[in-house]
Amino acid sequence: MGVSRSSLDLGAFLDDWLGTQRQQLKETTWASYRVAVERIKPALGQRKLKALAPLDAERLGLAPRNAAAAAKPPAAQPVEHQTWDSDQLVQFFEHVTDDRFFAPYVLAATTGMRRGEVLGLRWSDVDIDANQLAVRQTVMTVSYQPVITTPKTKRSRRVVYLDDHTVDVLRSHRRRQVDERKAAGPAWSDEHDLVFRDDLGDVVNPDWFSREFARQVKASGLGRIRFHDLRHSYATLALKAGVHPKVVSERLGHATVGITLDRLSHVTPAIAAVRRTQWRLDHSVVLLEGQLREGGGVPSCRCVTGRDR
Repeated sequence: MGVSRSSLDLGAFLDDWLGTQRQQLKETTWASYRVAVERIKPALGQRKLKALAPLDAERLGLAPRNAAAAAKPPAAQPVEHQTWDSDQLVQFFEHVTDDRFFAPYVLAATTGMRRGEVLGLRWSDVDIDANQLAVRQTVMTVSYQPVITTPKTKRSRRVVYLDDHTVDVLRSHRRRQVDERKAAGPAWSDEHDLVFRDDLGDVVNPDWFSREFARQVKASGLGRIRFHDLRHSYATLALKAGVHPKVVSERLGHATVGITLDRLSHVTPAIAAVRRTQWRLDHSVVLLEGQLREGGGVPSCRCVTGRDR
C-alpha cells in the first residue's frame, strides 16, 4: 500500500523531490535547490506535510489555489550598485598592472562580461585578429568547487567586440600564460583551453577569484566594490558616453533593453539630459528649414546638423 504524501514529513518529501529532479536540471541549478533544501530541513524538516501552512502546501503542489496568493506584494526597491568612474578604473589598473589577473579585470571593465563568463572564456572563443570573442560557456561554484556549464539564457550566448587596448592586454596575457605553462611543466592542465587559469592551468574558483579581487581593491585604496560591479561600471560609463541603450544591453547579454535601463536607473537622468539636448537641436533645425522654405532665403552661415557631423 502506498504512503500518502500528506503523511510524510517535509524533509523526506524534499529529499525524494530532489532525487526526481536531478536528471531534469542543470547541475548548478540542482545544486542550488539542494542548498535551499538543506537550509529548510533543520527548522521544518520534521513537520508533516498536512501541517504546513496553506501557502507552503500550495507552493509544494499539495493543495489547491490559496486566495492569499492574489494579494499584491510590496513593490521591490531598486538596488543601487556601486560603480567606479573612469579615473578610478585607471587608478585600479595602475595598481594591478603586474598582477596575473590584470587581464580578466580589464576584460570585465571594458566589456561588461559576468564573472563566470570571463573565467569560462576559452582561447578558441577569442578571435584576436577580428577584435571579438564569443560567450559560449561560464564557470559557477557548486559545493565550493568550480564547474563549467553553459550560459543560462539564449541572450547570454553572444559575440562581444573588443577595443584595441583590451586586445593588446589579451595578447600580453597569452604570452605570460605560455611562460607559466613552461614553468609548471607536466603539472600544467591543458584540459579546458581556458584564457584565465590558476597557476597550474586549471579552472579558477569563482569565489576565490572574487576574494582576490576584493583584496586588490582594498590594497588600492579605492572605494569598495564587488567584481560584478565592474560590469555595472562599464554599462554606466557607456550610457553616459552616449552609447545607445540597445547596444549596451546586447553587450551585457540582457534579455531586454528595459532590464538594462531598470538596473541602471541611476544613469537615466544623464541619458534624458542628452536626449533633451538632441531634441532641442533637431527642433531648431526643423524650424530653421521651415523658415527657409517660406522665405526662400539662404542663411549667411552654414548650420551643422547631426546629419552633417
